[in-house]
Amino acid sequence: FVPVEYWSLHARLRGKTPPEFVATLREVRGERASLPNEAATRALMESLQGAPFTVKAVNRGERRRNPAPPFITSTLQQDAGRKLHFTAKKTMLIAQQLYEGVELPSEGAVGLITYMRTDSTRVAAEALTEARGWVTERLGREYLPDAPPVYRVNKSAQEAHEAIRPSEIAREPKLLAQSLTKDQLALYRLIWERLPWTSRGGRACSGRRARRSGSRASWRSMWRAATRARRPPRRTPRSSSRRSRWPRRSRCVRSIPSSTSPSRRPASRRRHW
Repeated sequence: FVPVEYWSLHARLRGKTPPEFVATLREVRGERASLPNEAATRALMESLQGAPFTVKAVNRGERRRNPAPPFITSTLQQDAGRKLHFTAKKTMLIAQQLYEGVELPSEGAVGLITYMRTDSTRVAAEALTEARGWVTERLGREYLPDAPPVYRVNKSAQEAHEAIRPSEIAREPKLLAQSLTKDQLALYRLIWERLPWTSRGGRACSGRRARRSGSRASWRSMWRAATRARRPPRRTPRSSSRRSRWPRRSRCVRSIPSSTSPSRRPASRRRHW
């Protein structure tokens, strides 16, 4: 494998209305931008500093984004690895501690989550009712669909246990901060936030060339209470006219060097018989 150097160019643009945004160069005089080395990139960058930019097109559409299903063992391990940087082994060890019980003041040992080895997304009716009540009380009735979301069941799922969830939605993470270790609290918060999230309705997003894409929530939906559960989408400035001169001036154009690299996945040896 021979690495090939390439560069990318990004401009921070500002129009008459905020916010500022960053666009990436894709075309030069109608052709795909080719920035093979630093010299070519810097020459182009100098010519673009302070130059006016024009919006060529604004494409709007709408798509529906549904809440993620309740945790099963595999998705809990994946989310804990991605958000908390826990290994699968560490995730299951801490989940075991939360399941078996943690000493709480005036309550003794209390199991904080349901069984953590499960392949089912099913949630008990009582827990679902409790979660919907919490959403209604804290956020408002408009955040709930008329009926709870229904999730597709894997044909191979045994469903011997329900999904991984907090044993009581009333035990919010902030109330347990003094009783749990840092890692226990982080994993419990991850599990706790998922239940109200899965009880809420979906949300509509409207999507948005140098190229910029993003989304804008057209309905409040579940984002208000789940900011810690997922990263919010990148916001794209509004434009009232398709041909408007909205990203009128670039404040900063910067370049980033990169190179192609082989896949990180180790090659597997194939045997021929």
